[in-house]
Amino acid sequence: MDPLLNSISKHIAFLGYSTPPPEPPPNIDIINAVHPSRPPFWVFPLSGGAFFRALYSLTADAHQDLNGYNSFINELNITSVLTHFFTSQDFLFIAAWYYGEYDAGRLGIFLDRFLFEATMPHRQFREQSERYLGPARYA
Repeated sequence: MDPLLNSISKHIAFLGYSTPPPEPPPNIDIINAVHPSRPPFWVFPLSGGAFFRALYSLTADAHQDLNGYNSFINELNITSVLTHFFTSQDFLFIAAWYYGEYDAGRLGIFLDRFLFEATMPHRQFREQSERYLGPARYA
């Protein structure tokens, strides 16, 4: 496994995440991070760092009310500091790039912000989130 991913895997295990292998196994190094009360996410190496990605499934309303849904995505992107929200097919993706070598303090700050923003839709935009993403799971 990539040395940075190995360090990240140990760090998130300390936070209570398990890292079962993804199904089906991908052809790249990837961390599949799962926690009983926090959002799941994936991490893979990218351009001298690690790319973090979480997702929400979309409801039928997200497909039927595209103007409202796109306004919601714009509000999420305006409000976020670290992450980028985007849609592909039936999912809302939350993505952020951690650059450089592993540093426990820096990664801890990054993860705090990433997880805060990954749960932001249901905390700050509850009505739109429930309409376009369904009920909160980890907010």
